[in-house]
Amino acid sequence: MHLSLFSKENIHHMDKCRYFVIMTSEKMAAIRELERIELIRQNDGEYRMDYAVTATQKEILKYLA
Repeated sequence: MHLSLFSKENIHHMDKCRYFVIMTSEKMAAIRELERIELIRQNDGEYRMDYAVTATQKEILKYLA
């Protein structure tokens, strides 16, 4: 199937691709932000956060829960 540059199908396809790229980059940014959370294993075998969670990380975690 050949699509012209300005056909409805091609514009719809480009919108879907653009949406996917935006969503993918937002997800990658969220993953990078969550990777900054550091857990430390204590002597009792429990894991605890090394430092406080940022507001951005809280929002991401709230969205995932």
